[in-house]
Amino acid sequence: MKINFNNNSENFANFNFNYNIIFDMESSSFLFTSESVTLGHPDKLCDYISDSVLDACLSEDIESKVACETATKGRTVMILGEITTKSKCIMEKVIRDAIREVGYDSEAKGMDYKKVCVIIHID
Repeated sequence: MKINFNNNSENFANFNFNYNIIFDMESSSFLFTSESVTLGHPDKLCDYISDSVLDACLSEDIESKVACETATKGRTVMILGEITTKSKCIMEKVIRDAIREVGYDSEAKGMDYKKVCVIIHID
């Protein structure tokens, strides 16, 4: 019998730690894997943008349903998924504000929130 504990996440000093623990009761052994990323890492940026979209929708409509994913590569950010809300938030502004808040405010840093290509595909 195997027990799998996964998708555990903890934040510590601007690092995000994700870990999985698989325990095999028959052999009394376990496998531990982990991943950590720093502030500004594309995974963390994407999570922050998705969370910002959720927060913006919920701030105007507590019954919002948000199922969206964000991806980034180079100077492009794409958000896609499904959102059901009465919120009138301007999605592109929410996304650009999130990028600015993380600190991407010049080309020298790898991305400028004012110039980044934002692709929105939300149903």
